[in-house]
Amino acid sequence: MRSTCARPQAATEIRCIVIGYGNDLRGDDAAGRRVADAVEDWGLPGVDSLSVHQLTPELADLLARAGQAIFVDAYPAAAGQALQIVRLEPHTAYVPSPGVGHFGDPRALLELTAQLYGYAPPARLVAVPAANFDFTEELSAVAETGIAEALEQIRGLIEEEISCTKSA
Repeated sequence: MRSTCARPQAATEIRCIVIGYGNDLRGDDAAGRRVADAVEDWGLPGVDSLSVHQLTPELADLLARAGQAIFVDAYPAAAGQALQIVRLEPHTAYVPSPGVGHFGDPRALLELTAQLYGYAPPARLVAVPAANFDFTEELSAVAETGIAEALEQIRGLIEEEISCTKSA
């Protein structure tokens, strides 16, 4: 069984990268970006946080320098569905069409990172439950609750990563 702290020495420049993505104009779809903005406000050393509209190949360079990656996105949830945290493995889940240049699945971005740099960090997807994807900048109560829980869980994941790098 692989240690949760195992990584190449070169991949310690960034202890953890949090990438929140979604559309700020589609209601709860902004949840990932709001989480990333809040993590950035924490100002934790060794933690980079990006709020982006979509995942793009240019993010592979940052991922290759990270000890851990946390992707945050909204997902359409039925009533009562909770926050989900899923381990991700590199996978060619989606290959962008020529001229489009973006990845819809973080596993494909991890695969690209591994192919280009010979390493992809351990990664998780934090999926925030969402109820409203209409054209609005307002979040639903479901997404607000999910964001608060996501921030709690992400703080724990970051603390775990920091303790791994201190003991290595």
